[in-house]
Amino acid sequence: MADDICRICGKEGPLSFEHIPPQSVGNDHTVKLYSGVDAVKSSLTGQDDMEGLKYRQLQRGQGFKTICSSCNSYLGQNYVKPFSEFYRATGQQILVSDFQKGDKSIHFKTDRLMPLAFVKQVMSNFCVSAGDMHDCKDYLLDRESTVFPQRYRLHMFIVDNLREQKLFTGWMVPIFADYTCCKMACIRIPPFAFTLFDLSSSNKVPEWPGNITDLARVPWGEKPGIEFHLPVLKAANHSPLSWGNVG
Repeated sequence: MADDICRICGKEGPLSFEHIPPQSVGNDHTVKLYSGVDAVKSSLTGQDDMEGLKYRQLQRGQGFKTICSSCNSYLGQNYVKPFSEFYRATGQQILVSDFQKGDKSIHFKTDRLMPLAFVKQVMSNFCVSAGDMHDCKDYLLDRESTVFPQRYRLHMFIVDNLREQKLFTGWMVPIFADYTCCKMACIRIPPFAFTLFDLSSSNKVPEWPGNITDLARVPWGEKPGIEFHLPVLKAANHSPLSWGNVG
């Protein structure tokens, strides 16, 4: 059955549960899973919170049962630790930061992040939650591969409220006023949020800030000094279609 096909390697068989974000950062308790489509609809009607939206309650943390145990183990052995360390450190930085109402971006430097492992963990999250990304198989299942599929562009945001609900939209195809369109998927796991654009299925892609695609090609094991300039995503902004409009 199609439901038993691993979204990374493409093999058929029993599927395992992948936590997003990892269990090691505290994702091990009951959570509410909201539909990204519902969140977009509510934002278009002026609703600034998730009150009244339908949700599924997950007892063991946020995640999806869409990949095989072999792929799950490979991700855990190679990418989860670098991602989790940066996730926790950034969360602590958010807690001690005094975000002003007008702040539109955050700037910081680090030489402790392994970019390739971080991006691969993020891309695996999109595979798990959105699907239709089997061209990422070789990139994800060979930790040293820097052959990032050309059809993707990855953007990163900082969420200013660590208590904000997590959000996974799956693939969406918004149509713009000039009848052009783009294919995109979004993930919000505070303190991070990500948007992935599929360039091959789009005839117009917004020029948003926070493009981190180049980090996908940094050689394995390297931790170069990186200066991040990331847009701040206000917690009340539930519409992924406007995440890049930071003014």
